Amino acid sequence: MSAHPDALSILKVGASLTNDVAANLSLDHAPAREAGQVYSGILYAAARLDAVAPARLRSSVRIISGLWGVLDPTDRIPAYRLSMGVSLPSTGPLGTWWRPHLTSVLAAESAGQLLIDCRSSAYLAAWRPPSSATRVSIMVVRDQGGKRSTVSHHAKHLRGVLAGHLLRHEGPPPTEVDSVIDLARELVGAHTGGPVDDAIVAVERQSHSSGDVVLALITRRQSGD
Repeated sequence: MSAHPDALSILKVGASLTNDVAANLSLDHAPAREAGQVYSGILYAAARLDAVAPARLRSSVRIISGLWGVLDPTDRIPAYRLSMGVSLPSTGPLGTWWRPHLTSVLAAESAGQLLIDCRSSAYLAAWRPPSSATRVSIMVVRDQGGKRSTVSHHAKHLRGVLAGHLLRHEGPPPTEVDSVIDLARELVGAHTGGPVDDAIVAVERQSHSSGDVVLALITRRQSGD
């Protein structure tokens, strides 16, 4: 598809990424780096995976990819351009295509585990954790003058901040939801950086009709209106 005349439209990218799409044609001999370094979006930048021990990354983190399926951050890959939200003429929506493959690969590894799910909606479609797993999804809610609203794009930054905090804390990874909440509350009042001048002011546990746990990071703008 990257060689198709309509490649940019098919892959849902703008003209500024023309060279990135062209590079898809030579992935078999392109330079490779650890996946945790190749992915550089807002969530990965906030998580600072380069400051996490490689052994912890291999055992605790899985990256869902539109091209590779599933990776750990130490797997070596070339840079590429293919979002899970794309629908390819030859395969259809990638999330739908990947679902049976990822289910078979991740079922045993995730069974009975506590999973902190930081994926965006397109990537949620590619894999649903088994019912035996405890899935904790992270949402960000801005409280301004007592009025609350759900945050979308900036939520990626704070999910990354939380993920990095959980990975870098001393001791083994948390295995209970209450432990995750306690660690998340260590971020209350801390400067989290990012594109919006918000601070985490509270952490709330919420239930979901699916049985999943929702961890809400409540934020408040620190300057301006």
